[in-house]
Amino acid sequence: MKKQLLKITIASTMVLAFNIHTTYATDFEGNESYWSATCASTSLTQTQKSQCTEYKQYLSDKTAELQAKLAEQQKDVSETKSQVSKTKSNLSDINKEIKALEDDLEEATSKYNKLNNQLLAKKSAIAKLKTTIANKEKQLSDQMYQMQSIYNSNMMVTYLFDAGSLSDIFSRIASLNELTSIGKQEIDELTIQKELLTEQQSAIEVEEEEAKIEKQKVDKLNSELTAQKNAQAKLLGQQQSTLKSQQSDLNKTQTALQQLIAQAETTSTTSVSGADLSNAIVATASQKMGCHYYWGGCHSSAQIKSSSTNLFDCSGLVNWTIYHATGRYMNGVSGSYANFGSTTVSKTAMQPGDIITFWYSGSSGVEHVGIYAGNGMMINALGEGSTCRPGNCSKNDAGKHAVVMSSVAPGTTFYNSIYRVRRL
Repeated sequence: MKKQLLKITIASTMVLAFNIHTTYATDFEGNESYWSATCASTSLTQTQKSQCTEYKQYLSDKTAELQAKLAEQQKDVSETKSQVSKTKSNLSDINKEIKALEDDLEEATSKYNKLNNQLLAKKSAIAKLKTTIANKEKQLSDQMYQMQSIYNSNMMVTYLFDAGSLSDIFSRIASLNELTSIGKQEIDELTIQKELLTEQQSAIEVEEEEAKIEKQKVDKLNSELTAQKNAQAKLLGQQQSTLKSQQSDLNKTQTALQQLIAQAETTSTTSVSGADLSNAIVATASQKMGCHYYWGGCHSSAQIKSSSTNLFDCSGLVNWTIYHATGRYMNGVSGSYANFGSTTVSKTAMQPGDIITFWYSGSSGVEHVGIYAGNGMMINALGEGSTCRPGNCSKNDAGKHAVVMSSVAPGTTFYNSIYRVRRL
């Protein structure tokens, strides 16, 4: 929550700064290295001092502009990453649906093929029966024709009357009738089989049509999902390309901002160095002794540059002090000051004006920063984080929620928690 509020405060200020376009008497754009080297000199003419004061303002405005641009780019990158994540999730869901449909399609195709094979077998059997029936009908027709010829000739009379007795005559007549009847019975049986197979064929044709329709439905749905998948894949490619471009722009802005901050750090329009610089830092920080601690205090360009700012958190106090003591603009948090300045020194060799950062046991990173004042003491803004607001601290002790002098002498908790000491 603490970091989120700080980001909101900084971003709001940067957006305002981003929309401000200042015209300078001197053209500093593209000549930062020259002016940073010039303004770092300890001997400047009055004209140069005036120009360097304007250059300091240029660096401040340019830094705020780049910070605002960076914030917008970070927002764009974050939104695109969110879109990419959503598209990947959609693709995953579509792939799952397609996988399920593939199983349904396989089942529907198998059912369709099975019914089609059955239908082909039935059609083949019916065709064979038709051939058999046709042959039987032809045989019966031939037999009937032959018998009719016999009936119409003397052969039939001779056959019947050659019988030895009357009963033999009737027996021969019955035999002729039986032959005819058997032929007709075979044809009737084959016809029944043909009708049965035809009914089965009709039933299978209905099932085959239903299976075909079901297969077409699955095919269509699978085709639609595949089209969605291809569209999502195309969208993902476009989003990833956009993200790559945005990330490239973001990296360029970060690099430009780091270079600008580095140039600002080497520039001092007050032309102080050595002991004078140390004394200036301590004296400037001392001006705010007793001011109230306020988490997120002094983290905007306006607050850092204003001489009347009176609410600070630990890094906000250092932001304000560095600017008003050296002319360097720095809008950092505690961790930022672990690498600020020109060199790292041992905690046993601290000098007034050194920046001290602290890493407490069990914490996830640098959590506090202060300014060494000499004699084992430091000036720092102490408070209870996001729970501390003016008139609303959990402890009613202004001394523990204000800009105060604290001991960093060997053996103290602060001394034992020192992470790094940096000298400007």
